[in-house]
Amino acid sequence: VCTSLQSCTIEMTYEPSTFDSSITSESDLYISSVKDSEGFVVSDYESELYGGEREIWERKLKTVENAFEETKRKLYYSTHDQLEETALNVGPQHNLEGQIDVHCSQIRKAISSASSVGDIIPQKILDKVDCVTKIAHDGKASTFSASENLTNTKLAFDYGRKAALNQFDLVKETPDILIEYDETFVSMLKSQLDYKMDDAEATMKNCLHLLEQAMKEAEDDQIRLQQQTREEGSSVTMETLNVIHVDAQQELLGEEEEFETIQNNCKQDTITIDKCLDDLKKEVISAQELYNKRKGERADVLQRNRKEQAELRRRLRQLEEEEREYEKVNEEEEELQVLANSAHVKAQENIIEWKKEIVTLEKQAETSLTIMQHMAECTDDILTDAKQRKKEWEEKLFRMEIENLLHQRDALIAIACVHKMEANDCQENLKDTRANIDKVNKKMDKAAQRKFKEEVEELKIKKQRQEDNLKTYKDKIDDHNKKVLEAEKELSLVDSKIKNLKSDIRLENIETIYRERERIKKMVFENKKVDEARKLHSCNHYDIS
Repeated sequence: VCTSLQSCTIEMTYEPSTFDSSITSESDLYISSVKDSEGFVVSDYESELYGGEREIWERKLKTVENAFEETKRKLYYSTHDQLEETALNVGPQHNLEGQIDVHCSQIRKAISSASSVGDIIPQKILDKVDCVTKIAHDGKASTFSASENLTNTKLAFDYGRKAALNQFDLVKETPDILIEYDETFVSMLKSQLDYKMDDAEATMKNCLHLLEQAMKEAEDDQIRLQQQTREEGSSVTMETLNVIHVDAQQELLGEEEEFETIQNNCKQDTITIDKCLDDLKKEVISAQELYNKRKGERADVLQRNRKEQAELRRRLRQLEEEEREYEKVNEEEEELQVLANSAHVKAQENIIEWKKEIVTLEKQAETSLTIMQHMAECTDDILTDAKQRKKEWEEKLFRMEIENLLHQRDALIAIACVHKMEANDCQENLKDTRANIDKVNKKMDKAAQRKFKEEVEELKIKKQRQEDNLKTYKDKIDDHNKKVLEAEKELSLVDSKIKNLKSDIRLENIETIYRERERIKKMVFENKKVDEARKLHSCNHYDIS
């Protein structure tokens, strides 16, 4: 029919005389006559079977048939490969999911020892990781990113636990020994007041022994402190902790941005799919309505043709052919409509299934985003704790180093002062001994003049004792002065270290402290009250805040 229509010459004729008397108006004559190249008369309605509304209807059927592929072309996630690749980022990865359990096991091991020192960070981190694991399980999302974050911050976490468990402190026995020294020194002065010189000499030896012990304890503390400082210096540095913190936060931010992008893409795809489904439904309804309209129109035409066949004998053959053609077209279009309905159902099912996958992907992205937010808090807790403990340890080691050096300083000052006092006493004894020798010499001269042999021999023995004492005092003075110089030299080094660590600290010089101790000692002997000596304090108070 279409082929014949392409070559026919259309002539519109109107012959009311050939119609039945029931056709009384132009509106009743729905079909006009057309002659083809062979002279046969056909209906001009036949020319619209494959044009006009038919083309529109076929386009709608084609749209329905291609709806699924067209919908996918409009989506961000338009292929299974894209969905599967994205799902690897947010969906469960069974070969990797166990890694978070390993981290949880390690954190639980840290809790038992952490609780003994009041370290709450491991329990806090475990609670957050358990929360993240539950969220990931409920949302069918991956815990791999959370596990990676814990791996990246493990060095900081381990340092925080180690710093919390480290109970290192100075032994600090030097101040107690110096206090004991002060009490012993007072006891020595009391023996001198009571003229118990042997006791005084023995007590002085004990004083020197205590000062040596105090210095040794301070030096031992210094060695332990230096070892602890080296260990702290060889562990995680604050710069490393800052780098871990920044890298972990940047990685989390990158993960969040990626999951936000996936979530937004899924939301947009869901909106697009809903719109496409709505458009598909409208297109199917429109095609069905157009099909029903055309089918109704064809039914009307067929009905009129059948009536007209009785009156239009000369057009009988054409009308019969037209009838067959309409029937054939009707069957074709009915088959096409059935196929279109089937295609609609299949397209709708495919699109809905595709939507489900994208909705699942969106939920996984949303869950992963929540996980990253939790892990950001977790990372901040771990690094904040580690950096705070690092800062506290550095401050503590700094304070302990100053404190230890001050203990050494007090011991050295006490050593220098006691040797200065002893040297001063020996110097006085030296003067007295020389005076006694002069007196003995004068007495020997008089006794010799009088030829008192026995008295001269006696005085010679006495003079020899005095000369022996003179040599002993000189040796003691040299020894005490040597000890003072050694203490002052070492004190200079200690003061230099203290000033390098804390330049604004006030350090009394050794002469001021010595003069004060000498003054108090003098008051003891002038007032005959040993309680005055209790004002002597070898442990000085320093402001190291």
